[in-house]
Amino acid sequence: MPTRVSPEILFDQGLGGLFVMRVAGNIINKMILGSLEYTVDHLGTRLILVLGHSGCGAVAAAVSGGHIPGHLASIVHPIQNLVKKFTKNGSPPDVDERVRENVRQTVKNIHASRPILSKMIKDGDLEVAGAIYHLESGKIELL
Repeated sequence: MPTRVSPEILFDQGLGGLFVMRVAGNIINKMILGSLEYTVDHLGTRLILVLGHSGCGAVAAAVSGGHIPGHLASIVHPIQNLVKKFTKNGSPPDVDERVRENVRQTVKNIHASRPILSKMIKDGDLEVAGAIYHLESGKIELL
């Protein structure tokens, strides 16, 4: 989720209506997957929405390259690998297009997470979608 706007406001929900995890760059790791498993297995969540946002700072840092200090590297390095994978002909990558690819890759990683999430998706008990929140317009683009 973008840090600039509350998801409860974006989706017209009251406090407690959404299980929200804010992670810079939509990075997936074992702790995030465990939290997702908790919300679907124990709270009955049936939709996971990976929501990136235009101009994402983590993606912009990955696109610009260079030295990343401290623990920020654990966020930026996986995105840098994705940037390299989708950069063609040596042209400078577009940050917002890399944001889209990053969201798509995160959705794929959730789909591949075994045993709980992948089984629930296969059984039709869980949907996983990606979207981009456009800061300038306030609109959400489903991917």
